[in-house]
Amino acid sequence: MQLPSSRELGRLARPLVVMLILVWAAPAPGQGTKADYERSARLRALTRDKVFRDRIEPSWSKDGKRLWYRVQTGADRYEFVLVDAAKGTRRPAFDHEKMAKALTGAGIGGARADRLPITQFDLDKEAGSVVFRTGPTWWRCDLKGYTLAKLVGGRGTGKAEALRAVTDGPRASGSNGPETNVTFLNLTKGPVELFWLDQSGQRRSYGKVAAGAERSQRTFANHVWLVVDARGKPLGVFQAGPKPAQVEVTGKPPVRRPNTPRPAKPKRPPARSSSHSGSRSPDGRWAAFVTDHNVWLRAAEGGEEFALSTDGKPDDRYEGRFYWSPNSERLVALRTRPAQEHLVYAIESSPRDQVQPKLHSWNYLKPGDRIAVTKPHLFDVPGKKHLPVRDDLFPTPYRIGGFRWAADSSRFTFVYNQRGHQVLRLLAVDAKDGSVRAIVDEKSKTFIHYSGKYFLRWLDQTDELIWMSERAGWNHLYLYDAVSGKVKNQITKGDWLVRGVDRVDAEKRQIWFRVGGIHPQQDPYHIHYARIGFDGRGLTLL
Repeated sequence: MQLPSSRELGRLARPLVVMLILVWAAPAPGQGTKADYERSARLRALTRDKVFRDRIEPSWSKDGKRLWYRVQTGADRYEFVLVDAAKGTRRPAFDHEKMAKALTGAGIGGARADRLPITQFDLDKEAGSVVFRTGPTWWRCDLKGYTLAKLVGGRGTGKAEALRAVTDGPRASGSNGPETNVTFLNLTKGPVELFWLDQSGQRRSYGKVAAGAERSQRTFANHVWLVVDARGKPLGVFQAGPKPAQVEVTGKPPVRRPNTPRPAKPKRPPARSSSHSGSRSPDGRWAAFVTDHNVWLRAAEGGEEFALSTDGKPDDRYEGRFYWSPNSERLVALRTRPAQEHLVYAIESSPRDQVQPKLHSWNYLKPGDRIAVTKPHLFDVPGKKHLPVRDDLFPTPYRIGGFRWAADSSRFTFVYNQRGHQVLRLLAVDAKDGSVRAIVDEKSKTFIHYSGKYFLRWLDQTDELIWMSERAGWNHLYLYDAVSGKVKNQITKGDWLVRGVDRVDAEKRQIWFRVGGIHPQQDPYHIHYARIGFDGRGLTLL
């Protein structure tokens, strides 16, 4: 065996010396210097605006031949791009220098070619003009002469969105989707406050927006935002989607879900109090509501009222969230045992408005504390009775959701996420007798990434569903028989993972999805787009 030379030994020794010095100089585990803590406190500021061109949200023409998008090229700098997918060309969507001059001429300050204050924009069919928003105002620009015209009504492309009624909208954020942006425009005469509703429905304040001002809020798809006025009155909720959105807060009655009739205000029985509005049955004959923590029904004709449940109580109560069967003969109501109160405290030693310290407290559950537990209950409406639903398959829910009735009213389904996140089940409940069985029974000895690697798509025409799972060690898609619960086939497979699903075409039986790690020679964090058939054939990298 040939021994290393003295020069090679020197090269080997230098890293060891450096390591010994670092180990000798390092503080004890769990400790840190003042500079460490200061650097940690400034971490968000230190890492902000360090990566650009990493994400786009394209808009497509109706014929699918062109797309356009805005991409960040630097701190507060953007480029607007037009792509001809048919010809394979990419160019600026318009002349940025001329657009900056046009904006400056319209009295919009700070406009530069690389810093155009444009947040949303759309091109017409021939790319002869562009419609865009800057601040609260929508404009149309003729790209021949670069002349601007203000659009009346501020709705420009028609993409400004409104809040939903609190009673109709989601009450908690779903799992994190892609990062996105929502711009809240306060059109009321007073300040409003923004609250993020976390995945347990708790409010997290993100500050106030003055009258006439706007707030560009970073968030994630599926996150829910609540807007309240200066008195704390809810003005509505908005659930973010994958694309950036503009939301107008007008103070007017929020938008209700399409085809959802406004329920009549329940007449309260004597000596009773009700805190929830009702939910009308599909046939319009009944309105469900909660009184004294129990479920009641009121007839649309005649106003007859009767109780469906009698077991509700303050510490285990029905919520007022209802799911009717299509034939209006069965009703699912959710009953919740609230979480325990676990207050934590902090002392504000030097408040700005007084000399004495302030004591602050807030509810913060710790591991092992009793969390809120919600379970479904089934009612036979014609028989006016409660049908027992055994909870053997959903004993300790962290969260349940995705309630869905079969078209023939034979069963309803929901997703059960067990506390500890080692069990995730898609359950079906028989409408006749309340029996429960698992369609999908996902288990893991470690952890099920329910917040980032979850996908369920029902295929009603063929009684199938698509499910995402890491059961094989890699995150992949599976095709299930939605009736029997059997896996028909694994759709994607290999030593790579599915990072997300973008489109499911039930007619062509194809899926468009994002994949990582499919090229061993590349960085596994690189995202590629692909298409595959439901049968697992025809994998095509796009």
